[in-house]
Amino acid sequence: MPTQHQIRRYSAFFQGWAQAFGNHRGSYDEERRLNWLFGEDDDQIGLILTPKIRHPLFHHVLGEHCQELQLILETGRIGMDDLVVETSYRDEQAVRAIRSLLEGPGDVHLYLTYHLFFPSGTRILTLSRKVPLPIIYKETAPLQVLID
Repeated sequence: MPTQHQIRRYSAFFQGWAQAFGNHRGSYDEERRLNWLFGEDDDQIGLILTPKIRHPLFHHVLGEHCQELQLILETGRIGMDDLVVETSYRDEQAVRAIRSLLEGPGDVHLYLTYHLFFPSGTRILTLSRKVPLPIIYKETAPLQVLID
């Protein structure tokens, strides 16, 4: 039976602004389509937005018109609505972390961050228990997520 969750979304006051992701586990591999960062206290997870996935994710997750999303978190695949990506064993930790954040107590927040380890302009789609800095971000319409 699908479960529904609400994610609080944020956008930067000015284009290009973002706060740092912070200390993490995980790495970047150009050959992989999905590259994950895991916060040190398991209170946030980030997906490095490579050129291959940046545009489709903006449309599906961060677009102002997007109010509801069907999220697929299964062994072997992860996706949203009609955008589905096959996963490997390395992605399974990310699937578990996303489920844990969404099914745990308290609010979950979605916003873009950056990290000094990655080239200038690289953004990380961040799902976190931490509220982003109010001096950088404004809250937008929440996202209703239905998980299969």
